[in-house]
Amino acid sequence: MVLVGREPLNRTLFDLKTLSTVFGFMKKGHFKPQNCSPYQKIAVIVPFRDREPQLRIFLNNFIPRIYRQQLEFTIYVVEQTPGNLFNKGMLINTGFIEAIKDMKYDCIVIHDVDVLAEDDRILYTCGDNPAQLSTKIQKYGYRQKCV
Repeated sequence: MVLVGREPLNRTLFDLKTLSTVFGFMKKGHFKPQNCSPYQKIAVIVPFRDREPQLRIFLNNFIPRIYRQQLEFTIYVVEQTPGNLFNKGMLINTGFIEAIKDMKYDCIVIHDVDVLAEDDRILYTCGDNPAQLSTKIQKYGYRQKCV
């Protein structure tokens, strides 16, 4: 695993066709390393509605970081029908149901489209307990938000 560590976000707005060319190693949102046995199989569920620019920036940053972690992963962008109130919980549940139909995953990651990891050493793997990966974010000055 060759990780870079902290790196600036790439806010370039590539269109979806360009992104599919750049990340041509993925087939239908799925990637499996060919040169090693992945530690875990990860399903990444991204609830989404009416935020295509954020989705394109998310994919352009997220895919290279998780790719370097040499995990098998599939990204499920679960889009809600326009015109209704955003129901994030329903989208997460729908994404989960679709993911477990596809394959047996070791880990399910729920990921907001507008939260981007700035360091590929934030590992997208699961242990015995659920974990919050984004405890410090730019919006709160990288301080832990009190709940």
